[in-house]
Amino acid sequence: MVGSAVYTLLAFALTGALFNGSRHGLFTTNPDGTTQVSNHLVALQLASTPMSLLGLAFVGLLIAWIYQAGKFAEMNGWPTVRNRTLGAFSILIPIVNFWFPYQAIRDCLPLDDPNRARILQWWLAYMVGEVVGGAAFIAAFFSSGTAAALSIPAAVLWIAVLAFAPRVVTSVTVAHREALAR
Repeated sequence: MVGSAVYTLLAFALTGALFNGSRHGLFTTNPDGTTQVSNHLVALQLASTPMSLLGLAFVGLLIAWIYQAGKFAEMNGWPTVRNRTLGAFSILIPIVNFWFPYQAIRDCLPLDDPNRARILQWWLAYMVGEVVGGAAFIAAFFSSGTAAALSIPAAVLWIAVLAFAPRVVTSVTVAHREALAR
């Protein structure tokens, strides 16, 4: 998530700076009339590689955490909407990744746990941050001002996600420890 917050601020600004106006584009035309990928796009891709690797590491750790937490919930007989494997890997499945991961994390808590609402707050900030960040990325190809205007709320949402994340993990950890103590 830290990578996403930084990426939101930097990548969109870089994209807007590189592709704003008619001077730069995704492709260039050679003197012989053939088209090739712009050097600006290649530079942006190389600059974003470290953030992409951090993002992949985060997704891998999130999948492992959801799976293990779901395994504990399953062993305790807590009701789940779907099995733990689908819940964990659903973050990679288009369309259902808008609600399946939330349900998988929520199901890691007992039904009577008051912290289930905290998970919804975290997930809503996460999803709205993704949507606003994606809109900022697309806007960066057309208007750096619009991209900057969208990047600010996206960054604020990612800060909210970062603020909620430790509480979500703590809520699940406490619920699991209490279940072990029974």
